[in-house]
Amino acid sequence: MINNLSNNLDVICVEGQRREPETLTEAGAADADLIMAAMRSDEMNMVCGISARKLGTKHVIARIRDTGYMKQTEFLREALGLSVIVNPELECAKGDIPHPPLPERDKGRRLFQGQRRDNRAPHTAGQQA
Repeated sequence: MINNLSNNLDVICVEGQRREPETLTEAGAADADLIMAAMRSDEMNMVCGISARKLGTKHVIARIRDTGYMKQTEFLREALGLSVIVNPELECAKGDIPHPPLPERDKGRRLFQGQRRDNRAPHTAGQQA
């Protein structure tokens, strides 16, 4: 999976122990413009962010899912040196994430617009289906 990401995206992927600063050093944190910490643990993402900033990374994005932490994002950003804190579930719930066009979905919508999928006319009030 890591090789696939490295080969298909413009990113450097390094596999290593998340608790070891050597992993960030090997990843080039000292010269990195951006590191994204998206491990399962919010706390590990925060520690990774602190470590990356101390090593010289310009910007750190940390995925933090715990809603308790989300109430103090400004404090966390300032105290930990995080550039951006992201909670994917919260962002999806807010609906702020732009949806890419899905031609197949739109084609299906146009195809069945005004018809039921079983090819019967749509049910309207006062009529029996």
